[in-house]
Amino acid sequence: HYCEHVVQWIDHPTGLACKTMIDLLTADDRPTHADLKTTTDASDMTRAIENYQYDLQAAMVDDALPGDDDVNHLLICQEKEKPYGVVVYDLREWLPRGRALYRKALSIWQRCQERNEWPGYEPGIRVARMPAYLRSPELGIS
Repeated sequence: HYCEHVVQWIDHPTGLACKTMIDLLTADDRPTHADLKTTTDASDMTRAIENYQYDLQAAMVDDALPGDDDVNHLLICQEKEKPYGVVVYDLREWLPRGRALYRKALSIWQRCQERNEWPGYEPGIRVARMPAYLRSPELGIS
């Protein structure tokens, strides 16, 4: 087994150097990659997987392990407060989305390096608009 193992490789389609940290990897007949996360509520991690792109991370690990086409990708989620509940999620269904996000990110990175153009925000000061639900006639804010 490997814990907190750094893997580096060259992405063949783009030629870019890639690097990832694997929390846990078993070297059994069918390798298992486990990503450990803490959370306030482990009962449904769907939104967290989407927002934090844990599926993209799993796809990178999948590519970092040459020759292992049949890897289990698990997300082990432990709650931060008592009773410290733990739920394990299988990310198999998420891998195609993760791979698409990962490939898109590499494509953008490659284009930026080739053109030396790095997208960002427009310069200048923006006005921070207060949403209507925060406006309060009682406080004299309209």
